[in-house]
Amino acid sequence: MTSEFDVPSLAILERMANWGYRTWPLPHERDKEIGRLVDHLGRRGFHGSGETLDEQHGRVLREFAERMASLAVRRRSPEDLRLGLLALALAASVSRDIRDEIVVMAPLWRSAEILGLDPVSEFTAAGEAVDGLGGQQLLSFAARSPRDRSLQAMGYIESSDEGGFRYERTW
Repeated sequence: MTSEFDVPSLAILERMANWGYRTWPLPHERDKEIGRLVDHLGRRGFHGSGETLDEQHGRVLREFAERMASLAVRRRSPEDLRLGLLALALAASVSRDIRDEIVVMAPLWRSAEILGLDPVSEFTAAGEAVDGLGGQQLLSFAARSPRDRSLQAMGYIESSDEGGFRYERTW
């Protein structure tokens, strides 16, 4: 359990401090820092956190979610998957164009499958944890046809880098 004093502020999500974060080596210390914040927001409830997310924060949360999809497979970690889903729902709640978050749902879905988890259950649990549009988008994605939520449809392939498994964008 994370104490209040261990939780980073939203400043950890400032865009300039995370320039190129999506492509940084996996794992990275920043993943732990953002993970602590996402866990904190998830436990306290996004709307009850007393902090306000904006679109800039959402971009970093979206990149974190994409990274967690790869790390979940690499580390065989349902917890990484769940942090990614929660982060993506939070990002979607402040997005100007929800399509940016929808494409990242495909690697998270595929990671749940690779881990032997029920993707519908994982997306539903995360979707219900975040009020508003962000949660609704996860629930909507679970209702899509398999073809419309595939890696190929969203522009990803399964790949690897020097550290192991990693999703790669094809766009």
